[in-house]
Amino acid sequence: MALSAPPRLLIVDADESGRTMAAGVATAAGVAEVAFAPDSKRAFALLKAGGADFVLADFDTLEAESFVLTKAMRHDEALAGVPLLVGVATTEQERIRAAVLAGARNFIAKPFEAEALATKIECLQVAADPADLEARKHFARGFAFLKSRKHYQATAEFAKALKLKRNFPEAIKGLAEAKLGMGDHAGSNALLGKAAESYALLDRDGEALRLYEELKRQNPATANPFQTAARRHKAEGRLDKAIERFEKAVSAAPQDADVACELSETYQEVGDEEKAVQTITDALERTGGGGSSVKAQIHFLNLTGTSWKDYCIDKEKQKKVTVIEDEGPPEEPKYNEHRKAARIPLADYVMLVPRRADPLHVVNISMGGIAFKTEEDTPAVGQVLTFDLGSQEAVKIKKLQVVIRHSTRGVSGGSFVDLNPKQKKLLEKILINEKPEGYVLDTEVNFDIPMM
Repeated sequence: MALSAPPRLLIVDADESGRTMAAGVATAAGVAEVAFAPDSKRAFALLKAGGADFVLADFDTLEAESFVLTKAMRHDEALAGVPLLVGVATTEQERIRAAVLAGARNFIAKPFEAEALATKIECLQVAADPADLEARKHFARGFAFLKSRKHYQATAEFAKALKLKRNFPEAIKGLAEAKLGMGDHAGSNALLGKAAESYALLDRDGEALRLYEELKRQNPATANPFQTAARRHKAEGRLDKAIERFEKAVSAAPQDADVACELSETYQEVGDEEKAVQTITDALERTGGGGSSVKAQIHFLNLTGTSWKDYCIDKEKQKKVTVIEDEGPPEEPKYNEHRKAARIPLADYVMLVPRRADPLHVVNISMGGIAFKTEEDTPAVGQVLTFDLGSQEAVKIKKLQVVIRHSTRGVSGGSFVDLNPKQKKLLEKILINEKPEGYVLDTEVNFDIPMM
């Protein structure tokens, strides 16, 4: 059987004698051009360079490499349409099933004859999309021109490939490379952005993200390819697919509140109000109110009936209420009971300087300050007082100074000023009679403890 359109064949086989035998059969079957690869890595490189229209691969070679070639071809737009024929000698169904799961679809029994191979190739070529095959041929020519630095000829071939196959990211990248070779940096970057969008439309997310991040390093204003793809799906009425692409867009640019806003709007369109609110709320919290995005805050207001500012104020209030509820009544430190019990026998008192007729009774005392009962004259906040502090145990501290921090009719108090070592030691003696376990000297004074 003579082939109507003899393909360029790539034979993948780790065994040299196997490659030679397959080449002989292929030539007899009418194949015009044969290339060889001993492993998947070199086979993939040859295919990416546009060096073949058809692949004949040995099953054992593919299996030994965990079918990486079939998987890679299946996930590569430029190669997904390249016919792959697997020569197989085994009849073990589990092994063949593994190949099918990895992307292999067409098999031929080994050893194969010229007639059988020609029939298989012809059938697979007929089944392939003629426009796709033609586009790949133009791409291969463009790639060859690019390697020879013939940028104008390469541009023409890549353009022809894209005319036949619009969503062809490799051809778009080829055009970008040709533009760069001609000195058009802006045009090259614009085309690379289109290539990233093309990858996103084909769900080749890893390649789209890598290209987007590379472009974003050069220009932070680079369009998010997943967002662009989502908008196209949305315009076509494919809202579920638009949501999936918008979610990827948010993941790729979490600080862009406008992207999250579009995702929220799409959730709203499909009737999922809860997700719509959650998405825009998360985005505004993540970006500190949306950054420069007024659109996001307006959308939040339209969804919830509350401005973002009011929402934040209410949330802060609620947080404070929750903290109080969670904490319950404050626990008094262990030493408070000791101090309260000691205050009656110690009978701490303050004698103001210049001296007054009657001492003032201490309400509370710590290493940090003191609160005492006032009588006629209430000191002003900020006023500095000098006094002697004493107790019934004959401990007396002279010329202590305190700056008044709290003053109401009946009780005043404040913080000690510049205690010297002797004053500190005597103050500790007043505070601690017999130091109980767990007692720690307090440095704050509580002005609200009633006088005992």
